[in-house]
Parts: sequence; structure tokens; C-alpha cells
Amino acid sequence: VGSIANLNNAQVAGALGLEVVIIAPGGLGVSFDQLALNKALLEKHGARLRGVILNKVEPDKYDMVKDYYGRQLQALWGTPLLGCVPYQDVISRPSLNGFKNLLSGEFIAAEEHAFRTFDSTRLIVSSGEEDRTIYNKVQGQLVITLATRDDVVESMLRNQRQVEEESKGTQDLRQGLVLVGHNPPARSIVDALREGGIPTVFVKKGESEETTGMFEVMKAMTAFTQKHDHDDEDRLNETMDLIERNIDFELLSKAPPFGGQMAIRLGELVRW
Repeated sequence: VGSIANLNNAQVAGALGLEVVIIAPGGLGVSFDQLALNKALLEKHGARLRGVILNKVEPDKYDMVKDYYGRQLQALWGTPLLGCVPYQDVISRPSLNGFKNLLSGEFIAAEEHAFRTFDSTRLIVSSGEEDRTIYNKVQGQLVITLATRDDVVESMLRNQRQVEEESKGTQDLRQGLVLVGHNPPARSIVDALREGGIPTVFVKKGESEETTGMFEVMKAMTAFTQKHDHDDEDRLNETMDLIERNIDFELLSKAPPFGGQMAIRLGELVRW
């Protein structure tokens, strides 16, 4: 429900006689202010706040936040804290498939690793003469560069082969590649990437091989928030396990004090 229909969740819940569970960001200060505003909106439209779930709570503040909200919600509003879901970087990290969809790109190699996530991202525009570190062996790195940069691709393939040889095939650099340009790389490069198992997305940008398109791509990727994909089973399983461990579903499922049904806002959770 949104403003496009000239409605909000509080109006709908009030009209249907539903109770509401609010999913709130797991911080202090501003987060509690947001809760207070939402509660006031619910009361205005005759909907009752059934409980609160805090999402993306910083792990080092988890115990403090859980204790504070648990006490304050009961003391101020008589409302239970139904759960605190800690922030998990592994769930929040974008996958290469997410970036592909964002950029309207296409996989040209190793699509079987489409849901791979990365520890770091590097935009490469400099030449090897200017910066030799662009050829360094880096575990779990996503590289963004021009589709004409065969030198970068070859160094990634070389590093991957070295790791496989040294580990006798038991280790993988877990690299990823986003190639940007007017034309895709040569067939020989694509074949080598497929053989090397490096997942690669090609993004068509511009009328010539220039760096402007790369900066546009990097800007979009930096602002991107990963959403769940029904085919990304590992992320879905990790998310469900996290939710099951940190939300009191027994308390959540108890019958409301005055009867009726329950409406649950899961907006913040499904945007992981």
C-alpha cells in the first residue's frame, strides 16, 4: 500500500480491524522517534500496535539495543519486543546477478556462479605501467573495467590458475568481473573466462571504448541495495535461519488480546 493509491498501512489496518507489527531499523534515537511517529499514525486510524521487530541491529550493540527496547516498549506503550535481527554482512552483500539485473547486463562467462558475493570491489582505469597493483592476486574481489582491458582479464586468469595449481584444485580466488564497453570482449577472452570459471557480466555502454560508462556503472553499483532472489537458495536459507533464531514466533502468533487478525509489515526484512 502506498501514496500512489492515496492510502497508507495504518489506514488499511484500521479499516480492516487488523493489528500491526512494525519492522523498524535497529538503532537508537532516530529509530525510536520513527517508531513513535508510526504508532501515532496507527492510533489516528484506529489500528493497534501488536509488537515491534528490530532489523539490522549492529552485532556489537545487540544486547544493549535488545534490553533498551524491551524495557522501553513495555514501559511506554505496553508493547512487546518480538525480535531483534542482527545485521549480517553476508546477507546484505550484493551478488553479481543483482548487479547484472541492475545494469541490464548479460552473463558472458561462468553464469553458474551468478549468486557469488565479494569481499571488495575495484574499479580499474589505470594502466599496468601506472599501477602494477591492478594485477595483484586478491581473494574475493569484483573487478570493474573496460571490455578492451585484456591485460586485466589475463592477470585474473593467471592468478586463478596459480591458486588452483598451488592448492591442487581445492581453492578458488572467488573473483568476479564486470566488463563495460560498446562491444563485448573477443571470443578468445570469453572462452578463457569460461574455462577459468570467472563469472563475468558485460554491460553495454557508450558509443566508444571510454571510461565515462564505467563511472556511471560504479555509481549505480555503490547505491544498489540487494533484494532477495528466489533462485539464490543460499541467501534465502541464511536469511530464514537468522529470522527463526531471532524472532519470537510463539509470542508473535498468540491471539491478539481483543481478537481479530494481525497485519505484519515485512518491508524492511524483504529488502535484505
